Amino acid sequence: MVDKKPPFRDSFFTAMLVVLGIVTSVLFIMGVVLFWRGQYGRGSLFLALVAVLTLVFFQENKAGLIVIGLIWLMINTGVNGVVHPTPLGVFITVGSGVGIVLLARWMAGRPRTPHN
Repeated sequence: MVDKKPPFRDSFFTAMLVVLGIVTSVLFIMGVVLFWRGQYGRGSLFLALVAVLTLVFFQENKAGLIVIGLIWLMINTGVNGVVHPTPLGVFITVGSGVGIVLLARWMAGRPRTPHN
């Protein structure tokens, strides 16, 4: 049997999309935190950058961006919850996990098209 591996180019682009999804998620969190602190100029700059990255790189795969963001949020709040457990941290961790499962079930039920 022949072991077919994906071409390097496909693997590289997939890895870069994951990295861009993580960067987009971090910038979104930073923008929301800056709005919460009252620094509206920098917060709107970060959120505008998130919008541009989303439109350029995730135009046809927004569900992928949402899953990457939820996984990133769940991992970081879960690790922080071990060190500094708070009810909000536990709620965010569990909510992210539920969101990942619900989004995966919703995507599994959709019919496949060439664009997803």
